[in-house]
Amino acid sequence: MLSFIRGAIVEGLPPRVEKKDGTKDPASGALLLAAFGLVSGGTLAVVGLFVGVRALVRASRQPAGGERRANAIVAIVANVLVLYVSFVAVRGLLRAHVSSAEATAIGDIRAMISAQAAYAGQNDGRFEPRLECLHDPRECLPGYPKDGPPFLDGALASLRTKAGYRRAFHPGPEAPPRAAVAGRSRSPGVASFAYTAAPDVPGETGVRGFCGDSTALICFTADGREPSVTPGGACDLSTCRELK
Repeated sequence: MLSFIRGAIVEGLPPRVEKKDGTKDPASGALLLAAFGLVSGGTLAVVGLFVGVRALVRASRQPAGGERRANAIVAIVANVLVLYVSFVAVRGLLRAHVSSAEATAIGDIRAMISAQAAYAGQNDGRFEPRLECLHDPRECLPGYPKDGPPFLDGALASLRTKAGYRRAFHPGPEAPPRAAVAGRSRSPGVASFAYTAAPDVPGETGVRGFCGDSTALICFTADGREPSVTPGGACDLSTCRELK
């Protein structure tokens, strides 16, 4: 491939395209590079554009280079079109990737809200700030069945960056004191919580930032900033718009 590109730049390809004087027309190499550029994501079209411009300059210096000038212009236009098509295709792929990442973030927020609600149903209405308890409730709920399913996936409980979004859990104020109840967590728990997901690289791994809280509200920021959370453990709607 390197020898092909070198040949196109130096003398034009394919070798059979020769003029009566025995010279080769670089514009033919530029056209071939445009064709290969369609399957290379536009990379070879950049080289083809350079070769086409070089061929046009050469043809312009020759008194009888009208045909070569025309070939060079055609090659330049072809490579520009390939670059444009490649740009549109790459842009579409990036948009699809961003949409998928945002859908994953929203789905994970809903999963967190559902997991906390289910856990609270087993814990006297109190939410759990220790996310590892949602992944392995037997460690925190003495009466939870040994073969009972986890409330939350381990990846979400770890708060690791996922699908280009960094995650954070924001516990609200501690729940009011209560009498000891068999089978309930010894931890007082919290009365509310919020969970945020913001793109690791705004504009690349995601466009919008998201927040969900214990009221099942989900909101977003249009610029990718992490939404603020109130001291009461709720998404601050002054910094984000509710997701309908």
